Amino acid sequence: MFRFSAVFLACLALSACGSSNSNSSGSVTTTGDTVSDTGGGLSDAGGDTAKPDTTSGDAGKDTTTGSDIATQDTGQSAEQIAAQMAAASKAESDIYLAFCKQNLVCDTGLYWSNATACRDTLLIDGGLTSLTFFADGKAAIAAGRATFDAATLAECLASFDAKCTFLLVPDVPAACSQLFKGLVDNAFACTYDQDCKSGFCKRNAANDPECLGTCAAKVATGAICISNAQCPLGNICNVDGKCVVIKAAAKGESCLEQACQDGLLCAAPGGISPICIEKGTAGTTCTPWDFICTDGFYCKAPDASSDGVCSAVVAAGDTCDKDGWYNGATENPCGKKDVCVDQPAGVTPTGATCKPVVKVGEACLSSDQCDGYDQACFDYQDGTSACDYLPALGDACEPLTQDDLDSGYLDCLPPFVCDPGSTTCVARPGVGKDCVENLCGSGLVCNDAGKCAEPGKSGAACTTYSDGSSDCAKGLVCGDGDKCQVPVCK
Repeated sequence: MFRFSAVFLACLALSACGSSNSNSSGSVTTTGDTVSDTGGGLSDAGGDTAKPDTTSGDAGKDTTTGSDIATQDTGQSAEQIAAQMAAASKAESDIYLAFCKQNLVCDTGLYWSNATACRDTLLIDGGLTSLTFFADGKAAIAAGRATFDAATLAECLASFDAKCTFLLVPDVPAACSQLFKGLVDNAFACTYDQDCKSGFCKRNAANDPECLGTCAAKVATGAICISNAQCPLGNICNVDGKCVVIKAAAKGESCLEQACQDGLLCAAPGGISPICIEKGTAGTTCTPWDFICTDGFYCKAPDASSDGVCSAVVAAGDTCDKDGWYNGATENPCGKKDVCVDQPAGVTPTGATCKPVVKVGEACLSSDQCDGYDQACFDYQDGTSACDYLPALGDACEPLTQDDLDSGYLDCLPPFVCDPGSTTCVARPGVGKDCVENLCGSGLVCNDAGKCAEPGKSGAACTTYSDGSSDCAKGLVCGDGDKCQVPVCK
């Protein structure tokens, strides 16, 4: 992907967008253009010393949720939990690294070429929305309600393949979903599906998300369901609320829950619910940045607010419309491995031409040519230019505007941020410090005053974000009067 080929909103991908953020705490070191692998030292192992739930199993009032649900003593000791958390944290690092290696191959939503830096950032930020199963599983272990089963790890890692299997399945591959083994019997309290031996934590849909549920049995294929977790492995809960076997959707079929068959595209023509359609060829009506045109074509429109038609891509070395691309009227007019850049002065043909995308260390004319958002085209004293990774910890940097940052551009190699005062790449700030690029250290939030703070306790002022999360402490919700409060559970 290219630096200006699309408006990339990083917060759509990061599960912690706008809420809690994390800090590197010095565990990652950078030298030159690489981030050293510290064996997953940045992973959140905060639950390693957590005590298991030792409630007797009789019904009792849960003071966090207000729910009268029986809890179960699973017998997990602090030592057992610590060992399970260590194994899970190592696997988490491996899975995130496998995910990041697909950035420029599959549609991960992250256009970073440095897989190690990407992995470290995901560990800090708590992963992506497509990886929340792992964060939930670790939380279940920390509560003494689950164990980690490494037997399926290799099979889970294998789903990060050239076919993009992990990203194309409607939920997560079966092997990945089996990494956590629940210890809680049916009818006892649960927070996550991974808490339960059955793999399903049944909740009251009318409750706040922080309320407890009850472990319950899965249902059979064809039965009524409320979530994918309630269905057997290999099934999903479809839009009609029934468990159905996962299969690739054919032309005209819904792709809201399932991937399309090879050669088809999941799209929502005319604003309808997404269905599988054939990719556009020459002359097909399209909207720029919907990417409905088949390989070898791009969507070309007269302006950014009008529909266009699928047109043949410009050949390497030929003149291309850079202004239209930058203004959003067209998608990248060049082939997949090329990009539209300005020619150097005095070179024929004049204007912009299609040039190849290049990797770190290769010559470039523009940062658009570099194959990751975490790179730029740098000019050197000997008169040459080459793509290289962005500045790392301790290096000088040029702060970007917040609009540029929100659009996915970077001024430092992730997970570092550019301090506007020192114009140096720094770790994310701690409690009481000014937020940098709206980011803060581990488990902290950037409050309305622009300061990094602990998540709000009961009674503290709060903000609810667009994804439904808030800046309240775990177990609390942002309720009436925008105050953190214990959720109302039924």
